Amino acid sequence: MLSMRKRTFLCLFALLGLTIACTGCGDGGKKKPKVAFVSNNAYQFWTFAEKGAEKAAGESDVELEFRKPQNGTVQVQREIIEDLINRGFTGVAVSPNEPANTLSFYKNTVAKKMSLVMTDNDLPDPTARKCYIGTHNYRAGRDAGELVKKAFPKGGKIAIFVGKADSPNAVERRQGFSTCWPARTSRTWARSPALTQPTSIWAMASRFSRRRSTKAAKRNARPRPRICSSIMPT
Repeated sequence: MLSMRKRTFLCLFALLGLTIACTGCGDGGKKKPKVAFVSNNAYQFWTFAEKGAEKAAGESDVELEFRKPQNGTVQVQREIIEDLINRGFTGVAVSPNEPANTLSFYKNTVAKKMSLVMTDNDLPDPTARKCYIGTHNYRAGRDAGELVKKAFPKGGKIAIFVGKADSPNAVERRQGFSTCWPARTSRTWARSPALTQPTSIWAMASRFSRRRSTKAAKRNARPRPRICSSIMPT
């Protein structure tokens, strides 16, 4: 699986390939392409991505603007992207909040005015963007489930920590994970001939708080008879 920095490199290079033909026209091709990256929140995860984006921008000699909205809402993301369009940016990579509800905006407004690449979360309509660069969330969840199943073949109680429980990537990862535990139920116990212990999967949201994540990790690192595995995806 690609690291966040590598995925960010790919996002910028994809944007460059899509925008350089336009920005190289006129002005003798001296004008630097203007590209942007807009995350869905300001969590530390995106700080690592920003470092990778800055390195890629320097190596490619492009103007980069990396935006990490503190208030990661649909409206704030929309205002940022509209501002980028008005300022002449020709490409943007976005981790969209509520992709299903914002599809029309990206397809009918953004994609018609600048090259659009999605990362982390994809849009439900692939024709609305140039490409998606990121984890196949369902497969990633399934792979994690297989690893946990090998470690605890008899089943047990499993806790999955996510930043936001209803985020599409978190939902898809849980769906993939759950395929490895066909008899499981959420927040209830279930029995199966294949399992000798009741198996339950709990999803716990940290709401992108580093303090909550750290506290939960420490708490679940201690021996606890009811929890056999804690998963904290990055």
